[in-house]
Amino acid sequence: MLRLYDKVLTTEAGVALAGLAGLVAGLLLAFVWLDAVRSRVLCRAGLSFVESLDRRMSLVMGSVGEARGREIIADLERIARFAGSTGPAAFLDAMWLPACLVASAILHPALGMFLATALIVQAALAVASERAGRGRENAGADAFRRRLAFHRETHARTSSDCPPVVTDWRAVSRAYFRQKIDVADSAMTFAAVGKGLRMALQMSGLGLSALLVGHAMMSPGALVAASFIMARAFSVLDVAVMYWRVFAAARDSYRRLVPEAAITGSRF
Repeated sequence: MLRLYDKVLTTEAGVALAGLAGLVAGLLLAFVWLDAVRSRVLCRAGLSFVESLDRRMSLVMGSVGEARGREIIADLERIARFAGSTGPAAFLDAMWLPACLVASAILHPALGMFLATALIVQAALAVASERAGRGRENAGADAFRRRLAFHRETHARTSSDCPPVVTDWRAVSRAYFRQKIDVADSAMTFAAVGKGLRMALQMSGLGLSALLVGHAMMSPGALVAASFIMARAFSVLDVAVMYWRVFAAARDSYRRLVPEAAITGSRF
């Protein structure tokens, strides 16, 4: 961006513009290829780990009850859902955020400080959203278990020629779906606030860059470069935040499986 806006456009150098276009096209092709290779490697490695974990947990399945066996399978599925997704790649992309901060600071220290503050604010909102959603999701899981238990009781009544309790079932079902609505409302509210905050921060960063250009503290090319860097940093953090809840569920499932494997002497 610095070369394009500060040198090429001011001199109308067609050869330089063509060279930049070719360079960018080559870099983008390399990026696509490397990203595809990395995603496939991470996916295969993650699912291989889950497969190994599944084999080791099979030693435990025979010594636990049916209910616990279903919970173990559900925990394995949560881990596989994260390991087989692009979540691990998104977290690796987040490791480049310090490079974005350094690049912004090179353009102007004020931009580096602004970007660091903006990323911290976004990360804090994501942590608050995850903590708020975890309590509601646990309550929703409890409501689901009560609904399942009530269904079994109703099925037992029907099998023994007793009339099913339709009214009670409706009450349990109503409470369950109200709980799911509560979880969804909370998640959607945090998502809307996060989108608005990101747009406000991105526009503020653009305004700060324009202010610096207006006071001759930065070139117009640096303004465009700063906008690209900030947009990239925000998008990387957004994707990592999007997968954070899936990662947290996989982490909690893994922690539940570790004691089960310790009983049989399995280590992983």
